[in-house]
Amino acid sequence: MGAHGVPRAEVYLLTDDPKTLHARALAAGARELSPLQSRDWGHAVAYSLDPDGHVLAFAKVLV
Repeated sequence: MGAHGVPRAEVYLLTDDPKTLHARALAAGARELSPLQSRDWGHAVAYSLDPDGHVLAFAKVLV
């Protein structure tokens, strides 16, 4: 990972299907940081770290 273990940036993506996009990121070489979970700010979010050191967050607004 770049930046000596420090994430370079976080990309927070709102989507209707965070589970599928998170799985695609993992299949493409990302490392899972946190599986899809409901968060206290009203989103369900999954986090991964891509090979370049960027945190990818795939989120869906909970209704």
